[in-house]
Amino acid sequence: MKHSLLPIFLLLSRTLSAQPQLALIPVPANGLNAPLQVVNVADGSNRFFVVQKGGGIRVYGPAWDFLGNFLHIPEIGGGGEGGLLSMVFHPDYANNGLFYVYYTNAAGDLDLARYQVYPNNPNLANPSSKVLLLSIPHPDIYHYGGELHFGSDGFLYLSTGDGGNPGDMINNAQNPNVLLGKMLRIAVDTTSVAPYYSIPADNPFGNEVYALGFRFGFASAFKSMI
Repeated sequence: MKHSLLPIFLLLSRTLSAQPQLALIPVPANGLNAPLQVVNVADGSNRFFVVQKGGGIRVYGPAWDFLGNFLHIPEIGGGGEGGLLSMVFHPDYANNGLFYVYYTNAAGDLDLARYQVYPNNPNLANPSSKVLLLSIPHPDIYHYGGELHFGSDGFLYLSTGDGGNPGDMINNAQNPNVLLGKMLRIAVDTTSVAPYYSIPADNPFGNEVYALGFRFGFASAFKSMI
């Protein structure tokens, strides 16, 4: 079997240095195809979940032993920069088994969906548990966005690209009424009915938009905001 080498950043602490040292260490991870993100689940298992552009999520053990195909999302589309872009586990995942995914659907639009793991199999998600929270129209095949993260405030953050037009000629990123080119922030624990989320009271524009003016929606935008 062909082995893929997946680069992982490890933070190496040094007792004699105040600055952390970074190293790039290859790890053996079999069967990967266009991996985009590695996520560790905070449930004490030390498992790694690898998000692949084509719609699959694979799960690996602490030694990068393959544990199974966690989930495959068949409705991936969009071409270009589209695909399954990100996943994040609910902060209380150890108890509720909920996680969220961000992807481009068959029409090329942006979908945010929630899934739940099978209670009797921690390495397999239930595809029938899907709940679609948000779908955002997207006009092009570029600039879809970045990643999902939960902030320390308990809200779910999502960065979206501006829609891909050259120079954002239709001004998506600066329009607070459009969800493209934005940092979105929603509360996912406040309601059990559609759309299964609510708007935090201190969101500045009265909708999902928390910050505007983003071109690509890169994940780095999260680092200074949550």
